[in-house]
Amino acid sequence: MIHDWFPFFPFDLPPGGPFLDFFLVASFLVVAIALIVRAVAARVVLDVAPPLARPRTSPVMWAAAGVPYRVAGTVNVEEPVRGLCRGFVPQGDELFSVAYLRRGIPGVANLLVTQAIGERWLVLGTPVVDATGTAQSYYQLDTNAVPSSALLREFQRGLAQSGTTLAVQSVTAVAQVLARAHEASFKDNLARSGLIRTSARASVYVLFVLLPIAALLLMGAIRVLWLMEIDRPFTNLFVAMIVVAGIGFALSLFGRKKSTLAAPYLSWLDDATLSLRSDVTQGRRFEPTDVGLAVAVGGGAMLAAVPMFAALHPALVREQQLAPGAIDGSTVGAGQHFASSSSTGSGSSCSSSSCSSSSCSSSSCGGGGGCGGGGGCGGGGGCS
Repeated sequence: MIHDWFPFFPFDLPPGGPFLDFFLVASFLVVAIALIVRAVAARVVLDVAPPLARPRTSPVMWAAAGVPYRVAGTVNVEEPVRGLCRGFVPQGDELFSVAYLRRGIPGVANLLVTQAIGERWLVLGTPVVDATGTAQSYYQLDTNAVPSSALLREFQRGLAQSGTTLAVQSVTAVAQVLARAHEASFKDNLARSGLIRTSARASVYVLFVLLPIAALLLMGAIRVLWLMEIDRPFTNLFVAMIVVAGIGFALSLFGRKKSTLAAPYLSWLDDATLSLRSDVTQGRRFEPTDVGLAVAVGGGAMLAAVPMFAALHPALVREQQLAPGAIDGSTVGAGQHFASSSSTGSGSSCSSSSCSSSSCSSSSCGGGGGCGGGGGCGGGGGCS
């Protein structure tokens, strides 16, 4: 019956090696073409940067005579940009999405604590010596202060449930719980910007290779039935099908989480904030917006050796820089296994490689102005 249904090439090749040779060559070509098509489709269809709501005006790249060198950059925006994209430094609650992309739950927790202390409604108190003679740190909460964002207000309310005098462990615990509670919103923001792939996009990415492999295996299965009808051996072909299925399945899953926009965006952000992060770590800039941006990009560990940020040290949790592909739409608690303990005194085991990984010199970002005021980037569009 199989002979009647498929009396054409390649199924009617003579028994023996000809079909096996054809199958192996076809498998190599099909897989190679599928990978190329998928790579192109990922950049053109799956990972698409969000469009600007309206064109932004250029940031101020220099100041009038007599104005100090480091001034806050300004950008006039008629409507906000929908999502995170290269060319514009994140601001406000966008920083929490960046911190989540870079370091998961611990990154968001450290940023919450940084912003709270920077806005001075969470203050490190004088250490108290306990019964064992050990100095214990604690924080004082100002419940009358008005935090700058909805997420920080929620953080303040969460802390207030434990009173106004808070142990370090209470502060870090509330920060991590709040970060996990808002994890879905961080992922939604990153997915809208094309920086992570949702489960649906990851599935489409896999199917670009899986479907051609399935077609190859179907062709092989038909040939096996064809050989069975004429009572000829098919062991070699069957083994080849198993090998092709295994390799094809592995290749179909490879890179399914990695948006092609994430690594270029983070690299650009490292370059665009290089000057700012240097200023923060050297104590030249200490406004909450500046420090928040620096911590979102570089992590809390970058402040470990800065005396003026000593109030942060007890509450920083351990964190590690995540690869751009370590988070996708189905990831739960990304990086939270690094947040199991607080790192008193600075979180020295945290990775701060992003602080020095930038390959862009300070002069390559818009005249070396870096980022001004946590807002517009001084010529940030010039970094690639």
